[in-house]
Amino acid sequence: MSVSCSERSDKDGSVPLIPIQKALETGGIVNLSRYASSIEYIPLETNDSSVIMVNSVKSDGLNFYVSAIGFSNDVAKFSIDGKYLGRIGKRGRGPGEYTYLEHYGIAYDKNGVGERNKIFVAGDNKTVIYDDKGAVGEILLESRIDDLECLNDNKYAFLLGHIGNNNDILQRIVVTDSLGGELYKIDAGNTLITSMDINGRNIQARERNFMYSFGDSLRLVNATADTLFIVEEKVKRPLLSLCYKNWQGNTPNGNFIFETERFIMIPVSFPTPMFTNYFKNIVVPEKSSSAQILFDKREKTATALLHDPKYRLMYGFKNDIDDGAPFLPSYSDGKNMYQIVQASHFKEMADLSNSQKMKEIAAKLTAESNPVIILAILK
Repeated sequence: MSVSCSERSDKDGSVPLIPIQKALETGGIVNLSRYASSIEYIPLETNDSSVIMVNSVKSDGLNFYVSAIGFSNDVAKFSIDGKYLGRIGKRGRGPGEYTYLEHYGIAYDKNGVGERNKIFVAGDNKTVIYDDKGAVGEILLESRIDDLECLNDNKYAFLLGHIGNNNDILQRIVVTDSLGGELYKIDAGNTLITSMDINGRNIQARERNFMYSFGDSLRLVNATADTLFIVEEKVKRPLLSLCYKNWQGNTPNGNFIFETERFIMIPVSFPTPMFTNYFKNIVVPEKSSSAQILFDKREKTATALLHDPKYRLMYGFKNDIDDGAPFLPSYSDGKNMYQIVQASHFKEMADLSNSQKMKEIAAKLTAESNPVIILAILK
């Protein structure tokens, strides 16, 4: 089920609409101080054991858990002040091991004791759950895991693929208990074949549905990236509709959509020639570009965060808190927002910024240093 632009209206509590095309035609600046009270820069400790390559960060407020999804063999754990604490997970085919790290996240203690939080790591059709001492549980499924979220009460929501009656590749959400016992399932919808011109070659890709969690709720974005759903027990209902009008956009990476009490951040990709005004005379890629759409849940307004020419096509919140580089978070735990930046890139950002805190951190970094986590405390 999707909600078309002509079918919805925000009157009488119906599904709100994000007019993507209108947002990209103008763009806008959103100050970080609108949603955050302060910003911190936390360099991750670098030593012979802790050197990492990362593209993802998660946090439970006590520790950071970082990994390079699709490349790493495990998850590295750091304290909230950046001290290296070790690694979680083991690649392999035996008990307590997984063949490939494709998903990871935090399984919160149901009594709210942070020290008892666990980490889950999943790849192929297997999920392994770890505490500080090692593997404490496994969930083995019949189908490959396309996405995974841990819900309250130690429930796990799996997005699984299956073949439909017409040989279409469909997906369903299967929710289990911590031992893998199925509690309920719900259809997530079809996947979608898309085409993209890359250096003169027509490349086809299969776009899938994907999930994220917000508080006690599960969210689902469909493969056509035009509807965001709330998924409750055996019920899927639209929360937000994305309208592209004369073109079909898509979210380039489902890992970077997230939600807070105040807003939803949604990445989109689009054909550059259609929205030349968005870039405000910045030199951009000829064929395709990306942007972050910020939807304010209270005001029900959508803004495409403008690129900042000072920072070489970087975009995000304008950092008016300490006059630092644009802040583009990829994750929120409900209290804070997080961005992870490679050391060399952080040094470049610090040189261009007027943030004294950034410059002090950058002065201690080398090209071999681990990344820096930028943390903004939500209001």
